[in-house]
Amino acid sequence: MVAVSEMARRIEELTPREREVLAYIGRGFSLREIAETMHRSIKTVQTHRASLGRKLHASNRVELARAAIQAGLVPATTDEPPYRTLVESMTGGVAMADAAGRIVYVNQALCDMLDYTPAQLRGRAVAELLTAESAKRFQDMQDQRERDNLQQYEIDLRRSDGRTFRARVAPRSMFDEKGRFVGSFGIILPIESV
Repeated sequence: MVAVSEMARRIEELTPREREVLAYIGRGFSLREIAETMHRSIKTVQTHRASLGRKLHASNRVELARAAIQAGLVPATTDEPPYRTLVESMTGGVAMADAAGRIVYVNQALCDMLDYTPAQLRGRAVAELLTAESAKRFQDMQDQRERDNLQQYEIDLRRSDGRTFRARVAPRSMFDEKGRFVGSFGIILPIESV
């Protein structure tokens, strides 16, 4: 672990562009989101991230996010959800669907698995991304989701290019303050290509 004064010195030595990238990482932006926001290529942002890792002796996004927070590059209050950095740093996919089974959130890891952007996935029915057999199973589990009686299960997901892969899903139901089912989320871990 790098001492705070040493980290401050290292951050002072960053270029303005590197500090900008570090601030976005601290706010939990994915590489694609940073590239789109900064109007740069993903390759350019990857180069900045690699340089940040070397200069700050950070081996992953979480350590870079911590450095951004310590340096004050991330506002104390933001409009970003408080756990976005954690969720976006996960290697497993995370998805959230509303009560009708339409996607409302996906992390970058799941987008990478499926070869879609978050914008391409938001609003789509989960069943559209599943093989026919898995879509039926997903629909059959609706009653269990509404009762929060879920256990891990396996499904076959379809990538944008049509290839499929098997994944394990660890689901959780969501309810509003009156106890009404409002949707579910899951952590998705690939098992193998199908």
